[in-house]
Amino acid sequence: MPTDAEETPGQFATWLESTAQALGYTSDSALAKALEVKQSTVSRWKRSATAKPSTEHLLRISKLFRIQLEPLLVLSGHVPADAVGQSEMPPAAVTATERQIADAEVPDEVRELLRRYWDARTREEQSRLTDLIALIIDARAAEKVPAHHVRTAVELVETGVESHVLGTLLQAREAYAGLKRRPAKTRR
Repeated sequence: MPTDAEETPGQFATWLESTAQALGYTSDSALAKALEVKQSTVSRWKRSATAKPSTEHLLRISKLFRIQLEPLLVLSGHVPADAVGQSEMPPAAVTATERQIADAEVPDEVRELLRRYWDARTREEQSRLTDLIALIIDARAAEKVPAHHVRTAVELVETGVESHVLGTLLQAREAYAGLKRRPAKTRR
């Protein structure tokens, strides 16, 4: 039976969740794929105060998030802070836009409004990207655009979708067409 400590995420879990979200890893599976580990491994790190990544996994996290390894060793409980001369938590990932909002010379209420606006826009764009990827994959697999994707494309145009989205679709189509024209590699 899990103890209260195992049920309550610890500092590492909290840091991992917020940093992964800030860098666009919105699900455990997305982060797991980027780290080349099982989704259940990431889920365990995030939900437990006692589960900690191995040093090999911390090295992967360090490389993926582009931060020093030492703060992760401390945060995850592998070494005491004084052993590596590190007493601070690793920095949370902050995008340029988040930094711009934080640095804006506006009242705190407005800053919070801007953060909520940016979070909503980011989620919306991530959703659009997911749909765009599905559209490209389905069109490639069928070698034509399925009817439901034609409707989606029409809806995108009608809602004033940015030209870069449609441009990306056309470029993907051209890339796939180029792949079809290449001669197949022969095996020896």
